[in-house]
Amino acid sequence: MKTYITFLLYFFLLLCPKAFCGNIFIEPIEPVPGFQNIGGPAFGESMPFDTGKGLVQLVTSTRIMINSNLYYIDQTSGCEQQIQIQNIQPASVVSFELNQRSQVKKLTLITQLDQTGMLDRIDDKSVVCDDQYRKLYTWTTYHDVSGNLISKSNFVKGNYIGMTLNKDGAANSLWQLNGYYVY
Repeated sequence: MKTYITFLLYFFLLLCPKAFCGNIFIEPIEPVPGFQNIGGPAFGESMPFDTGKGLVQLVTSTRIMINSNLYYIDQTSGCEQQIQIQNIQPASVVSFELNQRSQVKKLTLITQLDQTGMLDRIDDKSVVCDDQYRKLYTWTTYHDVSGNLISKSNFVKGNYIGMTLNKDGAANSLWQLNGYYVY
């Protein structure tokens, strides 16, 4: 009886796993672009500033990622209501204030980008982003990720950009977002 139990034990331990796992193949997952550069107070990094501006890349009920820095949201400051009232979501450009523990205590929406993607082409009257053609509004403005005005010549093919659109679908403003992807 003892040898019979030993035989069954060997059978299940040695033969069965090989029989059921022979056809399993795990494909590698491509990394999310730019995700290797994430840092910030949520990872224990100190911030040398207490205010800033930038692109919201990710929002949860307790955390927000702005310009590849992940911050905790100050639960006592009413910041959650600010997020809901202003409809702050990924692809928003915001200004923010931090408390002493580097948690976000105040957010102000600067703009909500209507489209983000790779710049295919830009000329005097139009822009093509992710194979979508858009006319440029007569007084289109050009910004960096913090909202500062920059030159149109800073936008070149292959840049990661964001756009705000008017009611006719023309681009009101272009935002250079290189290095900061919306997740």
